[in-house]
Amino acid sequence: MIFRLLALFLLCLFVGLLLDSFGISALGILHNTGPTILLVGRLAGRMIEWAVPYMLLGAVVVLPLALIVWAVRRGLWR
Repeated sequence: MIFRLLALFLLCLFVGLLLDSFGISALGILHNTGPTILLVGRLAGRMIEWAVPYMLLGAVVVLPLALIVWAVRRGLWR
């Protein structure tokens, strides 16, 4: 238990030093958390808007084929 706490403390120290070497501060992270979450949400929304038409187009081909394969394997279609 003590070893894990010490290892966690040292890991936090190492990561903090590494982030500081890149010019990232704790205050900067706190100030930019909200806008970053909003940005990620917007990017996810754009990704969904981009992907849905292609998924629907692919489903027009894939789902009937999958249904046929399923029916043949189950012996429903001879």
